[in-house]
Parts: sequence; C-alpha cells; structure tokens
Amino acid sequence: MEDEVDLRLYVHQVWRRRHLLGAVVLIAGVASVLASVASPRLYQAEAMLLVSGLPAETLAAYAESDAIRHQVALKLREAPDHRDLIETLTARAIAGTGLVALRVVGRDPERGARVANLWAETVLAGSQLFLLPNSAVRPAAEAVAPDTPIQGRKVWIARLALAVLGAGTAGAVLVVLLEHAQGTPPTNAPRSLARTPTTATTRREGLGDRVADEQASART
Repeated sequence: MEDEVDLRLYVHQVWRRRHLLGAVVLIAGVASVLASVASPRLYQAEAMLLVSGLPAETLAAYAESDAIRHQVALKLREAPDHRDLIETLTARAIAGTGLVALRVVGRDPERGARVANLWAETVLAGSQLFLLPNSAVRPAAEAVAPDTPIQGRKVWIARLALAVLGAGTAGAVLVVLLEHAQGTPPTNAPRSLARTPTTATTRREGLGDRVADEQASART
C-alpha cells in the first residue's frame, strides 16, 4: 500500500530531532523539581478513638459530618491564633480493630496536632448523644506534632518521572508532526525507508506522457 506505516521511519525522525526532544525533557524535569521545591510542606497529625458496640464506620462518618466540622471551626476561632479551620480533616475506620483515625493535614505541625486533639474531643462529646447502652467511645491515642512532612523523596521522584515521561511522549509526537508537516522524508534516511513511487503512479505518469505526445503531434 502507498500509505503503509513504517515504524522505522518514525524512529529515525525522532532520532534526527533528538536534541529538540532532549531539551523538552530537560525543561520538564527542571520545572518539576522547581515545583516540588516551591510547594509548601504538609504535615499529618493523627488522633485515635476506640469504639465498642458500634460500627467504627458509623463513628468515622459522624466525625466527618458538617456539624462536627462546624463545631471544630467555632472552637478554633476562640484559640489564641484566631484562625479558621484551614486544615484537611479525614476520618478513617481501621478494619477489625474498632479504631477510628482522625487525621489532620496542614502546614503547621503544632497546630495540626492541636486541631486533631480538639476534633477528637468534639467527636467524643457529641457521640454520647446517640450511643447505645452497650456501646462506648473513648480516646485511644492523642495526636503529637509530626517532625517530618508527608511529602518526601518518593513524591519528588514520582513527580519527576511523570514529568519526564509525559514530556518525552509529547516531544516524540511533536517531532513526528513536524516531519509530516514538511512533507519530505529525511535526507539521510536509509533507502529502504524513503518512499518510492508505486507501479500505479508510474503507469499514470506514463499514460499522461503519451497523451501529451499525441496532442503535440496532432497540432503539428
């Protein structure tokens, strides 16, 4: 077929533009590193509650309710720093243990631990209103200020790998599109990769030449 795809031709086109492709990948890698360095450090503090006689998932859903979040925000407004709830609150039931982890993610590790403990106290007080006679909720562990951020070296490496992979793929596609836009095969491509006219094309050209000769003879 005339338009048969030859992968070797595309590989050769990409290789001819390897300097452009390398520049795109390098720029993407540097941008990824700079973005990781500039991004704020996040810390995670965690308080634990132990529930018995009640599904832990029920307590976790109650802890994430809007009513509880509103109460925590109101109590934080009375704190010395007078800041609203800007942290991310996530409650998760640990299967088979009866434990509910109250996780707070924010930029300030000290404040995150304080918010987590305040959240646990709020949930503990509110749960007394709907507990069954044979159920109970009590503190299991207080939150402490974390020393290290949750965004470590693995996150940096993952971001860099994704950026390089994406830039390499986009660069290769861009190279192929540029070559096709030019409409000519590479000058130093192997002969087997250069597109040669097909038999049908040669026959059409020969027929056109004969018609032109006959018309010229008829005029003379």
